[in-house]
Amino acid sequence: MMEIEVCDTFREGDCGIYQIRNLVNNNIYIGSSQKIQGRYYNHRRDLILGKHHSHHLQRAFKKYGKDSFVLEKLISCDVSLLLFYEQQFIDQWNPEYNECKIAGSILGTIMSEETRKRDSLAHKGRKATEEAKKHISDGHKGIRHTDEERIKNSISHGGTGDINFLNLSKGERWVITQRAKNLAKKSKEIEHGD
Repeated sequence: MMEIEVCDTFREGDCGIYQIRNLVNNNIYIGSSQKIQGRYYNHRRDLILGKHHSHHLQRAFKKYGKDSFVLEKLISCDVSLLLFYEQQFIDQWNPEYNECKIAGSILGTIMSEETRKRDSLAHKGRKATEEAKKHISDGHKGIRHTDEERIKNSISHGGTGDINFLNLSKGERWVITQRAKNLAKKSKEIEHGD
């Protein structure tokens, strides 16, 4: 594990916590990155294009200009500690330009109606590829749900959440499931006149 190094310069490949500071009013944005220099270029590009995710920082950048902002590395640390230290800085310094107050998350961000509509339209009609479906399926394999989770899932999908069924042994559940399948098969046969 790397020691924490407090510094104000950065080299290519530096991993740590940084701030973007407004030289006019000293308001700041706190961030973390495995490669601070690369992240700096991403922030700069997004700000110049008017597409930065922090609306507060974007407005300040437009108002004060690019020469009024500087990126400063606060500490170097191991990758596994990035979010921990970023959260510490956010909690202690309460940076004005960070809209999300939870490191590594967009929780707490309020999306405008325009953004929600744009995101909704972008996802309409999209279908997952077979490869994506397999990847999702593989990610769910082996997950064992508690009885409480099963009941909630049953109810959310229109079932009764019958706890008695869930408390049966595995063999008893199999018998009931087979009976239900046979009944469903027979009802389809009756419907179609087979």
